[in-house]
Amino acid sequence: MIGISEKKLDIAIYARVSTDKQEVMNQIEKLKDYAELRDWNLIDVYTDNAISGKKASRPRLDEMKQHIKAGKIRGVLVWKLDRIARSLKDMIYLGDFFKNHNCQFISYSNNIDTSSAEGKLMFHILGAFAEFEADLVSERTKLSYDTKQKHAEQLGQKVKWGRKQKQLEDSEIELAVKRRDENIGWRKIADEINWIRDEKNKSLPKNKQLPKVSYNKVRRVLQNG
Repeated sequence: MIGISEKKLDIAIYARVSTDKQEVMNQIEKLKDYAELRDWNLIDVYTDNAISGKKASRPRLDEMKQHIKAGKIRGVLVWKLDRIARSLKDMIYLGDFFKNHNCQFISYSNNIDTSSAEGKLMFHILGAFAEFEADLVSERTKLSYDTKQKHAEQLGQKVKWGRKQKQLEDSEIELAVKRRDENIGWRKIADEINWIRDEKNKSLPKNKQLPKVSYNKVRRVLQNG
């Protein structure tokens, strides 16, 4: 971990999940272990459940910021950068907020600590890439829609768009989280889920059988949560 001071810190853990089907306790327990290893004083754990990272204002995040302003917290530890912010604008704001209130920010998975110049730079670089990726997805979606609409108009048809994508089942998400924490690759996780689905499909009528899932879908469900 770059630049983390050995001085004992009063820290908080912040965690967030996008849906109530996702499990966050595994991350929190590992962060607690890491805080104990660094001999930091854990003040509180703040968790926002079923809230998108695109929302700059979240109940527990706002509460934690108030405690930072009051001087109760001198460091914030998260599992991954996108747990606390999803846009470059929000990341820059939070980076300035932490700096102005003498509060360190540590992202365990990204190896970031804003008390160092390198950590600050990496914080903004990763934020820029995250926003760039989101913009690319938006542009591709719009291009796909425009192409589909033009083709449909030529055929005198209406555009069918926005069909809700079927998500993983609760048991599949739990399995995927467990396997990920065991450092199993996305492809092998998807293969295991598909094997389970194949077994279930043996007892289901053809029109109700579960489709195969790609490793990209498994990755997106867990990483966007």
